[in-house]
Amino acid sequence: MPRRHSRESDTLIVQRSVSIISVFSCALALLVISGSAHAHPHVFVDAKVEFLFDGTGLAGLREEWVFDGMTSEWMKADYDADKDGAFKAAELKKIESEMFDSLKAERYFHRVVVDGRECPVTGASGFSAAVVKGRVAFRFFVPVRVSGSAKKRSVKIRLEYPSIYTDFVFSK
Repeated sequence: MPRRHSRESDTLIVQRSVSIISVFSCALALLVISGSAHAHPHVFVDAKVEFLFDGTGLAGLREEWVFDGMTSEWMKADYDADKDGAFKAAELKKIESEMFDSLKAERYFHRVVVDGRECPVTGASGFSAAVVKGRVAFRFFVPVRVSGSAKKRSVKIRLEYPSIYTDFVFSK
């Protein structure tokens, strides 16, 4: 026998539906309104970039990234297995394979523009990591080949990756 609903229970169901929709709508509105607020960085990096030249022109960039205190503490907790404040060979290998190698897909967060044209960044080498004054530092080389010429050349470097909220600041 089919169950009959009273008008009172139908009203209760409708009120619950309206309440759930109201809560969902408010949450969605907050997400839309706060769209610009999500762009604040979660990782801060002090970056040093040194331009290296050889006999034919620019060979590449020697870089050092020093991470903020919070990110450094997280990395030390995850990768300094013996908690001695330094990364041993096995720990370095793990950092390189789990963190640094994955940056290749994102061009190591580089945007290089030479004479107005984007220059692909396809690799990096010489990776090392260390704890310096309590903060984790990555050091590595990014090959960027720009041949020398008699005319003036423009080379612009930008470190960026907004979707994980990383703020790079060039330091001296």
